[in-house]
Amino acid sequence: MEKQERIAKINEILIDKLVINNPDELRPEARLTEDLAADSLDAIDITMELERTFGISITDYQLRQMTESGTVQDVYNMVDEALK
Repeated sequence: MEKQERIAKINEILIDKLVINNPDELRPEARLTEDLAADSLDAIDITMELERTFGISITDYQLRQMTESGTVQDVYNMVDEALK
């Protein structure tokens, strides 16, 4: 899967799990908790869907990072790194 395809799929997951009505909110610098109102349950849902979709494993540490200070770009990077 090409990088742009991965980004589009990640965006679909984020839009679905965070119930985002305006896709323009998904800027790479958007913070998951502060800007997109994700909570810890959302992060778990996102993690499970990313793992299922991409066949990857996301650690508890990565999950904590996502909920504490993660950005949309961090999610892209996390998936890219897990696929290496």
